[in-house]
Amino acid sequence: MNLSYYVFCPIYILLDLGLIVCVSRMKRFQKTMSYLQIIIAICEIVPSIFWMIEDRVLNHESLCAIVGVVNQFFFNSQSCWNFLVSLYCYFTVTVSVSTANEYSKWFSYYGIGFPAILTILPFCIDAIWKQGFPYGNAIYDCWISNEYPRLRIALYYVQLWFHFAGIIILLARVFYH
Repeated sequence: MNLSYYVFCPIYILLDLGLIVCVSRMKRFQKTMSYLQIIIAICEIVPSIFWMIEDRVLNHESLCAIVGVVNQFFFNSQSCWNFLVSLYCYFTVTVSVSTANEYSKWFSYYGIGFPAILTILPFCIDAIWKQGFPYGNAIYDCWISNEYPRLRIALYYVQLWFHFAGIIILLARVFYH
């Protein structure tokens, strides 16, 4: 396992926990944007914990599959919620804060629902292709297994790049507004 995981992951976890504590304790930070940042912090904490323990569960098939499923959900959640923060900023600047706040419940549906669909989809594909369990040892970590290497691209990297492009477009529109 890479030593940097043991160095940087605890730092990320402490910083994310610090953000959560600040927002929960300080009234002035209890706004929609801060709550969106808390969700991103939670989406970073879980994979950071798994990256620190993955070398211990990599050879345990069932544990690695569980870690793989959770990783897939939180990897996708991170990019979804980062996109949603940009969308919230866009609505706040171009329309109004109240309108942006009204859309926040729809953000939850997208931020939880889309990653859930992308996490469940490998099981549906496995029912058709029958190449082996879709989650497990992916050589260096627990994620979508080696039996389905194309699913890693289709169910993570494609939506990651779409979200990245969306973030750039939204922030450019905010900048030029």
